[in-house]
Amino acid sequence: MTHQIKRFISFIKNNNTLIFTSLVFLFIFYISSKTPLAGDDWGYALNGMKHNPFQLAYEFYFTWSGRFFSELYGFLVTPNKWLWNFLNAGLFGLIFYSILKIVGLKNSIVSSFLLLFLIVSVKDELRMETYTWLMGTTYLIPLALSLFYFSVVLKNIEKYSRINQLMVPVLWVILFVSCLMMENVAVLLVFGNILILVYLYFRDRTIPVSYISFFVVSLIGIILLRLSPGASARLIRDHSAWVELSILDQLIFNYSNFIRFTFIEHRYLVLVFSGLSFIKLLENWFKVKKYNLLHIILMGFFVISAFSSLTLTLYSRFPLEVLTLFIDPNSIFNLIFWPLFIVAVFGFIFIAFDETLRLKLYFFVLLAGVSNGVMMLSPIFGYRSSLYTVYYLIVMCLMIYSSLNRRLWSKVLLIPLIVLCSVNVKQLVNKYNLVESVHNTRLGQIQYYKDNPEIKDIWLIRYPIYTIHGGDIEADDPYHMEVFKEYYGLNKDAVLNFYFPEEGY
Repeated sequence: MTHQIKRFISFIKNNNTLIFTSLVFLFIFYISSKTPLAGDDWGYALNGMKHNPFQLAYEFYFTWSGRFFSELYGFLVTPNKWLWNFLNAGLFGLIFYSILKIVGLKNSIVSSFLLLFLIVSVKDELRMETYTWLMGTTYLIPLALSLFYFSVVLKNIEKYSRINQLMVPVLWVILFVSCLMMENVAVLLVFGNILILVYLYFRDRTIPVSYISFFVVSLIGIILLRLSPGASARLIRDHSAWVELSILDQLIFNYSNFIRFTFIEHRYLVLVFSGLSFIKLLENWFKVKKYNLLHIILMGFFVISAFSSLTLTLYSRFPLEVLTLFIDPNSIFNLIFWPLFIVAVFGFIFIAFDETLRLKLYFFVLLAGVSNGVMMLSPIFGYRSSLYTVYYLIVMCLMIYSSLNRRLWSKVLLIPLIVLCSVNVKQLVNKYNLVESVHNTRLGQIQYYKDNPEIKDIWLIRYPIYTIHGGDIEADDPYHMEVFKEYYGLNKDAVLNFYFPEEGY
């Protein structure tokens, strides 16, 4: 029996990444299966059922959007909810595996729990708009593909090995599809490939043709995206005032949004990043056993950023006026502190890590920064567009953890991380079980109105707040009212009303 237990424990340790990736797949599949279509999903599903998805995506490129593969995905997948359940779970499995591969922490139990916590503790709005919204998956697909791309390319660069020739066309497809799905990912990939070319040239004084081809494919992708007649026409039509602004005015307008969606809204990520960075500096300090003013200053920055990440929670309990300085993205503190914090992060990376890890951290902090930075030139800067910055900062958190004394910190962090993951997973399971229950109630109501089409005043229960995105429709949204009624076969002349139950859920 003892021998069998040892073999079981050994199996768990040696296959930890596979086990965790499978658990992530099952968890996401579970909550995906509880999630109904919502918002834009109804319109895309109707179009996908009525028309040829490929032809429609082609037409949208010239009339609506340069995100050709995002549109194609919408027309193909939203009519097939069962397919999305598997696809969404598979994307998270790929994201989880790719991050651990990039960091080089495969089969580390604590790093797996840390990554899982950072994934399940994201801001509610970010989760609703990307994790469990069918059309929000258009943000997840290029995230998963870009992480996989860098996991392959960086490993080969680190090992001074050539990329398998069979893998090269696969990476071409990944780059092309990603660049024609989302603007900031396209910029991120082009910029990342430029950094890789520059690094290879200075390291080896030569650049393999395969890496040049990756840059060319990503460049072609972003050019096709930006030259889309539909995207240009839509921008002029819907955001004419924005188009008239100069680049400088656009940057100034979105500066506070950059601060908000990079730091303020992602409190757990900032807290973990700051905490791990503080520990790293503390370890380095004990190693050299020498007073260093720069260490003190940098540690001060991480203490302040960690406190700032906790202020929203503190404010809900102690609504002190002084705490609004940390919450309001337009406050003098936030407008000044966070740019200085970015400088501090660069300084921290320079003094705390050896050359190999230092360059890798610089690479990912630049990718995280450019992903949100390019959104400062967009009239639509929100939670979902910050997804890539969040996840590339998550990669950095895992890298910083990998450099710590893991023998010590794995013992300190294991139990707290297990508890935090358990609490967050349980909360999400409860939320999406509630969503399913409310959706079943709504389906019963819809069936009643279908059976009684003469009733012109339709009342449908709302989904609980902070559960799903776009599940309810407001009176000033005629498009979604129309496609909702058509999707569910309701009287097109009826008036939709959505209500919260008086006695709660």
